[in-house]
Amino acid sequence: MLKGMETQDIYHSNIEALKGLDASLSRQLERMEYESKPYRRSFSKTGLPVLEITRNNRSTALCSKVDPQREAQRVIRTHLHGSEQLVVLFGMGLGYHLQEMLEKNNVAHFVVVEPNLELFSEILKTRDVSDIFHSKRVTLLIEQKTYDLDELSPHSDSANMTHVVLRPYRVLFETEAVQAEKDFYAYANSKKINRATLKRFDRLWTKNTFKNCHYFFTHGGVSLLRDRFKGMPAIVVAAGPSVEKDLPYLKQNSDCCVVVAVDTVVNTLLNRDIRPDFA
Repeated sequence: MLKGMETQDIYHSNIEALKGLDASLSRQLERMEYESKPYRRSFSKTGLPVLEITRNNRSTALCSKVDPQREAQRVIRTHLHGSEQLVVLFGMGLGYHLQEMLEKNNVAHFVVVEPNLELFSEILKTRDVSDIFHSKRVTLLIEQKTYDLDELSPHSDSANMTHVVLRPYRVLFETEAVQAEKDFYAYANSKKINRATLKRFDRLWTKNTFKNCHYFFTHGGVSLLRDRFKGMPAIVVAAGPSVEKDLPYLKQNSDCCVVVAVDTVVNTLLNRDIRPDFA
């Protein structure tokens, strides 16, 4: 076990460093009061701090009880190639993995998602991770179920981002870990699609922008339409196999509602004498 004074010294060092990274979070931790019964501190065979959590009569260590640093190096070899721009790490653990990642990749921004504030407080009492908090490439998200990666790392490319879940967190926070992975890969896929779209159409969009730029200065903005159709129903028409069967209904009701059509279906509507209000 770590001695009481050592625990307080470690915690104080971490809190002081955390104030520079997230002052609000440090104040929240300092106000916390709870009994740390589910947590047990010890040392690995290599003499490094270990933290164990007991839940439902099952004990889970946040890192290897043999050699935490070697374990961290092995995880990094599996998940990182060294040229990532963005790494989302679900679970900080005792910081062994994150410290190794920061050393291996001196460019990437690291978003650390820690699902439990009480556990995070115990981590700060167990091992000195102040060097992590001093890094300008780390963002901490504590007990945040949703977050905007575009806002946190707007210039990251989908080809150079990755998501890592520490193994103990899959056991302790299985539902949260699965959801975090789903959210990340949905975000990465959307970035990939956007990049492919830009690559295909960027010249066309640029050409059309110049062709239409005089309208930007001679016509009113979209704000002129605010509340113009308030209370009226609207129909959005997209291209697809079902549109043909809906055209008779649309023709009957186009005069009493606002019709918005995507560009690929405009000619189809005009051929049926249906004039959309917006295309």
